[in-house]
Amino acid sequence: MIMSLSSLFSRKKLQKRGKEIFDKLVKQMQTNSAMLKDLVVAWADGNTNETEKLTKQIIEGERLSDTYKEELVETVLAKGAFLPYTTEDRFTLISYIDDIVDTTEDAARLIGVQVVPAEDIPRILTSLAEKVWLCTDKLQDSLKFLYEDFKKATAFGRDVEGIREEARDLYYKGLEKILGKPGQNPLLAIYLRSVALAILKVAIRAEETADFVKRLAVRLR
Repeated sequence: MIMSLSSLFSRKKLQKRGKEIFDKLVKQMQTNSAMLKDLVVAWADGNTNETEKLTKQIIEGERLSDTYKEELVETVLAKGAFLPYTTEDRFTLISYIDDIVDTTEDAARLIGVQVVPAEDIPRILTSLAEKVWLCTDKLQDSLKFLYEDFKKATAFGRDVEGIREEARDLYYKGLEKILGKPGQNPLLAIYLRSVALAILKVAIRAEETADFVKRLAVRLR
């Protein structure tokens, strides 16, 4: 009985630590998304110093996200903090969230690949980045309620899907401006299209994560 109580105490302690690290990972996801939004604005404004600064911060955020993921896997999940049938789900969820952070880094790095005059950058891309940030914001809410209120988790997950649709609409409107500009440099058009798609991919990853959260909510309710 003493061993059993000791084991239970250790598990509860690990679970508490796991929640603390998971919350940090989710917060880092949203922080990186917010920085990407600000980065696109700075880029469109021609603010090179701010663009470079935010790019570095996004890269640092991605490294921090990897640290959180590694700690969750190696010191919480691998130590049997949760029942086996939920451990795989938690690992998948952690990987989804970390992938969102990776995608913000990809977009930030791509923006820094080529110097583009501010007047050649469609302002609609800043609106796209804001929609992407809203996607991760709603996802953050969905994650917060996953193990507390399944209905709320699912509802916020549906919000992510709706906002991602709006982001996709802005992406195509951006393409119209990029590809429809008279005398547009083909190489510049290809580059700007790649940047727009890289930004949109953050919203797509957020929607994929929200879909997984909804599946978990249905399974666990």
